[in-house]
Amino acid sequence: MQKNNSKNPIINLTKFVILPISIICIIGAGIIFFKWILDNKTSGDISEDIAEIAETTEIADDDNTQIINPPNESQGDYWDFIKMPLISVNFEELLKRNKDTVGWINVNNTNINYPVVQTSNNKDYLQTAFDGSNNRA
Repeated sequence: MQKNNSKNPIINLTKFVILPISIICIIGAGIIFFKWILDNKTSGDISEDIAEIAETTEIADDDNTQIINPPNESQGDYWDFIKMPLISVNFEELLKRNKDTVGWINVNNTNINYPVVQTSNNKDYLQTAFDGSNNRA
């Protein structure tokens, strides 16, 4: 005798409730992921544009360079590790693109090398790119 599965409530629940909800969740996650990839690409394009207009140049130490707290021998190689060159940035061009530009951050040996913006609240740039476009990446 063949067992009739159409009357089993667990199988019906799985077929008509859990499976459609799972499919909707997977499709929704895919859409969110696709939007994030597009925003990430846009962020990369904006970063390249900023790098072109900012004209950052490294400033070499010269005779007028003064080292505050010079290293002592007990610091060893630590001084060489933390020593960071000064950079010059063309803020005029950055301010033309975004009036909220207040500085530049550069951390050696990382991909952190971009302008700093500031507004009167903490929400403006949470989902906004440097150029003012909506961007969650």
